[in-house]
Amino acid sequence: MKNLKKLEQVSTKMWISDKKNNMKKEKAKMAAPKKEKKKKVTEEVVVETPKTISVKMVEYYSTMVVREPIEINVTDYPELNGMSEEEMKDYIKYNWSDMKPTNTQWYDSLYDECMQSDVMREKITGEEQECHFD
Repeated sequence: MKNLKKLEQVSTKMWISDKKNNMKKEKAKMAAPKKEKKKKVTEEVVVETPKTISVKMVEYYSTMVVREPIEINVTDYPELNGMSEEEMKDYIKYNWSDMKPTNTQWYDSLYDECMQSDVMREKITGEEQECHFD
């Protein structure tokens, strides 16, 4: 019983000590100056209304022009000798600006002659308009 009483006394002393510590902390909190909340500072922005705005349209599109074909006589072009038809087409595709035209009196190259032939078909695709400002 004596031990029990001693235990109760120690327990009570600890409780009182703990209570005193908590009270001290509370007093310190109350005595400390309160932190002020920072106020947001907002600047008023004045927007000036323009008197005029420059507006323009920009258009985008793709154009395809198909011209009348020009028939060439393979024997008139010695550089094509010994080639298959596919090889000839590849050679002409990459060298037509250096090849002689079928009409040397009016054109400088096969490319020039093809460029001046009549238009068979024209097609415009992918038309777009956008609003732009200066």
